Amino acid sequence: MGLKYVLLTVSRIHAPNFNDDTNIYRQKRAVLRDLTYKWNESIIYYKVDTNISKDSIAVALEEIMEETCLRFQEVPLSNHSKNITGFYFQIGHIDSTNLGRKLDNGNFQNLWLTDKFPERYKVLRVVLYALGVDYEYNRPDTGKYVWTLYSNVQRSFWPFMMPKKNTTVDTYELPFDFNSVMALNQREYVNRQDLQSFFPVKPEDRKKNWDTVNHHLSTNDIKLLNLHYCGGKCTKKSVCQNGGVLDIGGCSKCKCSPEYTGKYCQRPITAASEICGYPDITVSSKTEEKELKFSDNCGYSFRAHRGKIVEMKVKFARKRNIDEYICTENAAVELKFERDKSRSGLVTCDIIDTVLTYSEDELLFLNFYGTNNDKVKISYKEIVPPND
Repeated sequence: MGLKYVLLTVSRIHAPNFNDDTNIYRQKRAVLRDLTYKWNESIIYYKVDTNISKDSIAVALEEIMEETCLRFQEVPLSNHSKNITGFYFQIGHIDSTNLGRKLDNGNFQNLWLTDKFPERYKVLRVVLYALGVDYEYNRPDTGKYVWTLYSNVQRSFWPFMMPKKNTTVDTYELPFDFNSVMALNQREYVNRQDLQSFFPVKPEDRKKNWDTVNHHLSTNDIKLLNLHYCGGKCTKKSVCQNGGVLDIGGCSKCKCSPEYTGKYCQRPITAASEICGYPDITVSSKTEEKELKFSDNCGYSFRAHRGKIVEMKVKFARKRNIDEYICTENAAVELKFERDKSRSGLVTCDIIDTVLTYSEDELLFLNFYGTNNDKVKISYKEIVPPND
């Protein structure tokens, strides 16, 4: 994929006239790296037409926000403020928009989608295109990886498959990526379903992107956005544990030292996966339970859905009868429920029967420590935060 620093004028609905001298001249002039077409707003606002599902738009934008510094916020159609700019999602004849920032409608840029309930990858494609991310087969080096069969492709989609010059796009030295959401499959935009739109050059790539699409951002998609818009780093506050650092290839993920694993480096590599199970758990409104031992040394992340928090109950099978509340390294459970996950959590143990706690945001960490073989039962679910 390549980031477009300048605008390539493409008709959104009708096929472009490739024999038009003016159109050719505009494409030749587009080699200038014009940063006018980069979004510099701290928040990109967006409107959604009434005949498009708002949820379909929101889920795609949330994926981008989760992995980058980019922020989007919906505003009502009735908002005509001159102080905000952004996207206007509307129904159109093809999924398309301008390449890079070029406002169509006052302060908003039209993003056209063909369905009332567009699939996530279709929303991601038009949003990334509006952000300046070109289709994968427009890269200057695309000829090393695929041969485009133009005679098989609907003419209105040729602009998505025509290689650009190095002076027009910047790939940030990221490799060609068949996994990119901007990589078309071999059956897209063809004149007939029995035709191919392109042919992979290398034999080992022949089956890639055959008749399936990439529904999510790839690691390189995320890296490209972070390099172009976020200064090559993750700007969100790190939640990585045990010395892990945020990964530019996915700012919701952590790079861990060899001793730890899990999305947030919360689990020792020595913990047995067949006992502990999956380290990263998405919580639902249904109560789930696990029974473990202190000595299992399991570490977990529990994530509620956006706008929810985690309710966690820890019940100890056997209570020790001592007067002083002292937990030892032999048997302890740590709960990190505060927003700041870099701080030490609440340490509890079998001096009491049960602990009930709630996360301050959608994420909670739970760690087991010790050599004691006594059992601990945990139960968890997501809830709506109470109004304080």
